[in-house]
Amino acid sequence: MSQAAVNGSQMGPQRGSQGAGACLFCGQTIVGKQGRLYCKDRCRLLAWARRQQGVLPGFLAPPAAAKAKRLAGNALRALARLRQGPATNVELLALAGMRFGARLFELRRAGYHIETDEDKRRGVVTYTLRVNATT
Repeated sequence: MSQAAVNGSQMGPQRGSQGAGACLFCGQTIVGKQGRLYCKDRCRLLAWARRQQGVLPGFLAPPAAAKAKRLAGNALRALARLRQGPATNVELLALAGMRFGARLFELRRAGYHIETDEDKRRGVVTYTLRVNATT
C-alpha cells in the first residue's frame, strides 16, 4: 500500500508511481490493464472517500456512515413521543415534520419495533412503540 493511501493525503497517487502492479488501497495484485492504480472500482471509491475525510468537513466514508446508527433531532423527538404512548400521524407531523415517515424508518432501522394501526375511514394512523424495543 502506498504512503498516499495509508496517510489519506489530499493529493491522489500519480499514475507513474504504481509499483509492481499492486492496488494502492488493498495491496492485491492488479490483473488487467497496464497503468491501473486500483484492483477494483470499490478500492478506488474507498480510497477517494478516505482522502475526502480530511478535505470535506463532516464527510464520513461510506463504511463508517453505514455503521453509524446516530439518530437526528426529529427522530429523537418522535422516539420521545412514542415512549409516552401511542401517537397519531397528526401528532408526529407536528413534532417530527413533514417527513415523519422517514424518521420512523430510521427508528425501525436502529432496532425499535414500531407497530402501525391505520383507520382508513378517519384517515388517522396510530404508531405504537413496543416495550421490547432494542437500542
